[in-house]
Order: sequence, then C-alpha cells, then structure tokens
Amino acid sequence: MNHSEFIQQQREMAGAIQQGYSLEKVCSHFKRNKETIRLACVKYRVVFPRKVPPGAKKDRVVYVIRIVAALLKDNPCPSDIGREFNVSRQYVHQIKKQMVKAGLL
Repeated sequence: MNHSEFIQQQREMAGAIQQGYSLEKVCSHFKRNKETIRLACVKYRVVFPRKVPPGAKKDRVVYVIRIVAALLKDNPCPSDIGREFNVSRQYVHQIKKQMVKAGLL
C-alpha cells in the first residue's frame, strides 16, 4: 500500500466512524487497530467514539440540572460546586457561561 492509498483509507476509516459504525466493526473491516483509527479520526476531525455506559447521558443531564440549581443559589464559587458534585471547576464554569449566554444568570 502506497502513501496515497493509505491516506484514502484513513479518510474512509474516519468516514465510517462519522457515519456511526462501531469501532470494532471498522477495525475488523479495515484490518487496523483502534489507535490507527483514532489517529485517522483526529486527522479528519471526527469525534472518536467513547463507550458510554447505559444511562450515562441521563445521569449527565441530572448532574447538569443539579449544578444549574446550585449556581442559581446565592452565586456560589465554581470550585465549591465542583467539589460538591465531584466535577472540575472548569466544567462548572462552562455551564455558568452557557447560562449567562442564555440569559439565565
């Protein structure tokens, strides 16, 4: 396989991930390891899939709602909220920034 064929295969691998094919299926089809596919996704700016446990999105929404509620109380420090919910202060600050942008704070 020459360089141009490899580049084309990288595009195809990233495209397959973007279309929603599972990482295992793409690995099997292209006979490449996960790291090679991850690098192709990075190169072509495709979000590399992460395994999310069932219900994780629901849990995340609940966390965000709880953080929003905490931010609405007396304007506390993001570090304190982060410690309370076991998330980083940066994450709390991102939520706060989105709330300000939406006009909620």
